[in-house]
Amino acid sequence: MVGMQDARRCLLWMWMIDLCYFSDADGLKRGQFRATVRELADVVGMSKSAAQRFKDDLVKEGMVTVEPGPTKRSPSTWTLVNYDRYQAGHSAGHRMGHERDTPRPVPIDIPEPSRDTSGTLSGTHDGTPIEVKPLELKTQKETRARARVVSDETGIEWPEPSSADFEYPESYKAMWADWQDASKVCLVTANGKLAAYKQIRRHLKTKTLTLAQLQEATANFLDKYRSSPTLFGAPQPPRFYGKQGEVFEYLGSREEEDAKPTPRPMRKRWSAPYTAWNCCVTVCEEFDLPIPEKDGTATWEDVEKFHPLVIANASDDHQLRRPPEDLRQQVMT
Repeated sequence: MVGMQDARRCLLWMWMIDLCYFSDADGLKRGQFRATVRELADVVGMSKSAAQRFKDDLVKEGMVTVEPGPTKRSPSTWTLVNYDRYQAGHSAGHRMGHERDTPRPVPIDIPEPSRDTSGTLSGTHDGTPIEVKPLELKTQKETRARARVVSDETGIEWPEPSSADFEYPESYKAMWADWQDASKVCLVTANGKLAAYKQIRRHLKTKTLTLAQLQEATANFLDKYRSSPTLFGAPQPPRFYGKQGEVFEYLGSREEEDAKPTPRPMRKRWSAPYTAWNCCVTVCEEFDLPIPEKDGTATWEDVEKFHPLVIANASDDHQLRRPPEDLRQQVMT
């Protein structure tokens, strides 16, 4: 007795032959198409593992060859061996809705599916219809581009970088130019252009921030360092826009006094108070600054006894900080 899975295999094989006939993607030859195993499985309602076994059987029997795509998620290029034999009379038979008379090898011995007057494949098993879902034919490049498009609130697209000559959106070019200009007059470093773009694109994709908010935060951040050219501790762009970055801290207008170093909360910067204590002690010893007294193992309260500028300029596990040369003068005045 023919099983449902065998019926699906036969229907999928017929569908693959049709797909090759109509496939016109760039770089494909006669008898070829591009698809993932998951896409083929979805066509006739197979599981991915069943479709993978079907693929392995076809390759083993020499009926197809499969060339993997550039990445694991990319569609593979499938080539049907002896495709011309399967397509004898295809043009007249398919377009007029007639069944093909040319025998074609099928990996299982079951009745072939039927074709209605419009040329649409269909099949049944014990009276149960098997649905065949259409798969829109696109080139590999078009499929990737459409799936990865991200737009900001103005409708401008921020595509995923795909090659070395990737063209950044104009909005991002302007933001990056601002970073470069700031790096010429203050201690801001404009490194990691591509990584920063990906972080911004992630914010736009997840809608955690709008483009206008990102532009505002960038301007506020750079203005802070422009106003204090010798101020250290500025994160590089990818870190500034990162998931745990400082971009959220620079939304909205900033007061004049807020231009001084304002470190992240200590308990986010350091995993333990004794680590924070040791980092602050290092700064004090370097600049001959007084070290607060403590009893026993350092606590967060002990760390808070250091001058705020000492805490702000102490290095941590995430970012190397270089205190300004006049730190002692700032602390003692």
